[in-house]
Amino acid sequence: MKYLEFKALDVLNAYYDFVSVDDAKYLKYIPEEFHNIIESKCDCHSDRITNRSGSVITCCNPRCYIKLGHSLYSMLSYFGVKDIGEETCKKIMKMGIEQGILTVPSHVELLYKYTEFEYLLGAKYESFLDVIARIHTSSMNFHQIVRAVSITGFDTKCVDYFGDIKDSNELMEEFKRYGVVDTMANRRVFDLKKCLSLILFMKDIVLFERAFQGKLYAPALKTVKICITGPVSPEGVYMNRREFIRYCNELSSFEGFKVFEITEGGPATSPYVIADSPSSSAKYSRALEREQDNPGLKVIYTSTEFVNLIRDEVNKCKEIMESQQT
Repeated sequence: MKYLEFKALDVLNAYYDFVSVDDAKYLKYIPEEFHNIIESKCDCHSDRITNRSGSVITCCNPRCYIKLGHSLYSMLSYFGVKDIGEETCKKIMKMGIEQGILTVPSHVELLYKYTEFEYLLGAKYESFLDVIARIHTSSMNFHQIVRAVSITGFDTKCVDYFGDIKDSNELMEEFKRYGVVDTMANRRVFDLKKCLSLILFMKDIVLFERAFQGKLYAPALKTVKICITGPVSPEGVYMNRREFIRYCNELSSFEGFKVFEITEGGPATSPYVIADSPSSSAKYSRALEREQDNPGLKVIYTSTEFVNLIRDEVNKCKEIMESQQT
């Protein structure tokens, strides 16, 4: 990103006292003896900028992979991940941007496209799967979502700013009615740079919010352990247990997004016991007992019913992701 492109993004003129490092050298804000020490370009190839006193030097690109790597690290730390360090997070973001995996680009996209980074994460991949599962099953207020997304200036406790806000739509309505600056001033945020960060990263908040605040995952499919008993033929195609689980996992992915991870469990604890026909097997009998002991609870699904559940939820995910592109 060029300095002038960043200035066009700065609708609040929050960086009025900043110039490009090149201009700062030309205007002698940076003494000549430091010209060869202070680089004009960030590692992401964007222009670096500085305030006129030279006390702050930073990349002008809000979506610099280094900045997004820091946000990813902060987000993972918020959910208790300890073995994925900041340098690894920067490598993830650099790879995602350079290879076109992350299209916004946003660190929040990684929560959908994490399978693309399994090789890079190596042994740490399991830790990342744990946080994905934790987020999927979390109930989060709006201020917690803002904190989790870890926008610069809002990467600490946010309840004092947004504790009364229900969702992003409500906040954006306030922005439309009163303007961003007045809205945030009423919420005791007076720093224009923080206000600008919120504007530039609102799409990240919406992406996180829509995906993980109960709008993507219906309660029926929050847990995806299944128990298979007897032969299964989803939509008339015979499959053994391993083939069926693989098929379900294939249906759970689209365009690099992994929506569900289907694994096999036992009949006593799995929310879904897959049986295409009644039988006298111990697994079927245990599932039937659970339904009889808990009126209204559905445990037994045919393979086709379960496949349709997956398809319905994946289609919801597609609709949400398509809305992010408009």
